[in-house]
Amino acid sequence: MVLPRFEWQRLFRQRLVVLLIMAAMIWPLLCAVFIYLSNNSELLFGMDSQFKDFIKADGRFFLIFMNVQAAFAIFLAALAGPGLIAPDLANNALQIYFSRPLARADYMTARLATLLGMLSLITWIPGLEILMIAAEFGATAARSPCLLSS
Repeated sequence: MVLPRFEWQRLFRQRLVVLLIMAAMIWPLLCAVFIYLSNNSELLFGMDSQFKDFIKADGRFFLIFMNVQAAFAIFLAALAGPGLIAPDLANNALQIYFSRPLARADYMTARLATLLGMLSLITWIPGLEILMIAAEFGATAARSPCLLSS
């Protein structure tokens, strides 16, 4: 875990990587607000039923959410991925790495762990949070006394 730790530090010193991660965090925040508004119809007072049907958090909503996050992930992987191995190749550091008790599989696993950890920050972790928010609002709506009486 030494190599991924130093690579994470190096990646977070790049302003463009940090800016892209921050931009990728705005979309889940907007989606959480969307889920909140779609489950609190009293805030949408005066809206017609066609508009209320349009703003449901259903499977299409999650597909759009993950497509946007996947686009951010592709940009981040294209930005950060080549920089993980390129400095080692340019500085002939691979020979130094492999002269130590570090196998090629360990080196590649460390680089892959760095990239997967970075991509996890903007793909499945916010996705699970959005899913938990939607599930909580769905569970709250299922326990609502208004729905039980009808």
